[in-house]
Amino acid sequence: MPSRIYDNLHLIKMSVGSSHSAGISSDSQIVGWGSSAKGKLDFNDINDATDIDCAYAHTAWISNSTAKVCGNDRFGRCDQSIFSVANPVAVRTSKFHTAVLSNSGSLYTLNVYGDQSKYGSTPSRYYRKVNSNHGMFSLPDMTAHFDVCDDGTVVIASKTHIHAFREVSEEFAYKGVITSLQASDSVCVIVSDATAFCFVWDGKNGHFPLALDGEFCKFAFCGRDYVGIVKHDNTFLLKGSHFGSVQLPMGWDITNFASGDNGYAITVCDNDMNRHLVLVGNNTVNKELVIADKDFRECPRDKSASTEDHPVYKVKPLVSKNAVQEQAPILSSLESSDACCYECSSCDFKYVSKSPKCPLCGKEANG
Repeated sequence: MPSRIYDNLHLIKMSVGSSHSAGISSDSQIVGWGSSAKGKLDFNDINDATDIDCAYAHTAWISNSTAKVCGNDRFGRCDQSIFSVANPVAVRTSKFHTAVLSNSGSLYTLNVYGDQSKYGSTPSRYYRKVNSNHGMFSLPDMTAHFDVCDDGTVVIASKTHIHAFREVSEEFAYKGVITSLQASDSVCVIVSDATAFCFVWDGKNGHFPLALDGEFCKFAFCGRDYVGIVKHDNTFLLKGSHFGSVQLPMGWDITNFASGDNGYAITVCDNDMNRHLVLVGNNTVNKELVIADKDFRECPRDKSASTEDHPVYKVKPLVSKNAVQEQAPILSSLESSDACCYECSSCDFKYVSKSPKCPLCGKEANG
């Protein structure tokens, strides 16, 4: 399970699918990588994208105020009527579904495309079946936070409850103002008032440790067999069968996060306010960590911090040749009997100096 960093690639939104991933760059273009099978990466010349989501064999996005989709159309998840949804504001996908949230100005409506058989017992005040592969969910106090799981469960946050709709619908109360929601099969994690909460259904309460509840955090996320959070000090708390965490240089900040069943992607901001993309996960089959036309650096595994069940990957600053050349005259002048050779563990810069303070990153090194 490797990790790599793409320098100076700023993605403001990201989605990690099972064999492909995609994101929206700071100039509103779509960047896609991984397997292109079944046409799930068939988006070209997109320069005004506002949202995107990837699933097993298809991708949905919003550009030019229009919901769009590409990939395999099994169960009608790529139905052409998706293109005509009025006022789309967000999209989510799962293995057999596409969900498009629209906003009429006073009321949100969630259009779900794909197999509708799971929602037959959903109360009519919440759900209306349009046809065999299109249904509409609407709640009086519905927020813009929702997701759809591979098992077909539609998860919607109202202002007071998390609603899980399928054969047997359930709801869970929460407090505060919700800022994010992500769901995977039988589990949902939210951030409300900067605090993580985890909800589990289908009798799997023992499957995921619920130690995340009440944790103060920036991001909460989940995949098929794991849940986790990113704390405000940019450290990770992970539970279940996960892919490990990353260790950032001092002063770097995680600004965006997206997780999937086979890994996760994060956007980080360095001390010079440059943005980078870091990918962590399974790269053995579908190359979902490879962005074909972008250069990258590997993030090595930190053996001293890693355990057998929790690998830690060390993200290192990019040391430019210009920076090294600028330091050369200074280092040469310090080559004397009372100077020592140092190697900085934070940025890997080697130097000769009378002081252990690294001239590039400012941290102290051991001689």
